[in-house]
Amino acid sequence: MAFTSCFLVTLVVSLATKPRPAQDLEGLVYGLTKIPEDRGRWYQRPAPLAVIIIGILLVLNIWFA
Repeated sequence: MAFTSCFLVTLVVSLATKPRPAQDLEGLVYGLTKIPEDRGRWYQRPAPLAVIIIGILLVLNIWFA
């Protein structure tokens, strides 16, 4: 019952209001946010660190298994 009423209220409010312009949503919506190209050094980015940590975990898992 709660899901249905929440869904209906959301639907009615969405249909009753005008959409905001894209420039108002900049910084709030991921698709409209400008992402800087320079992400810093390799140790400041999550992908290389994730690969290193996964490698260490695999080595430790094989070693102690």
